[in-house]
Amino acid sequence: MVSVTLRNFDNELYKELKSEAVKDDITISEALTQAVSVWLSVHKHKKKKKSVFDFKPVDFGPGSEKSSQEIDQVLYGKDG
Repeated sequence: MVSVTLRNFDNELYKELKSEAVKDDITISEALTQAVSVWLSVHKHKKKKKSVFDFKPVDFGPGSEKSSQEIDQVLYGKDG
């Protein structure tokens, strides 16, 4: 275990944390550990911004080899 000192922590928030920890019969350290654990699990699952480089090619199967040209023909009236 590591020892941590909190500085500039909101007094009212600390009092509420302490009160709830006492109600749950746990230490403030245990309450903070739970809070950080929840925050990390939420933080890790946030959607990351995607880049064009994150997309991978998709194979649409036989007969779709010229799909891009066919779409260009429909949209633009010309071959791509």
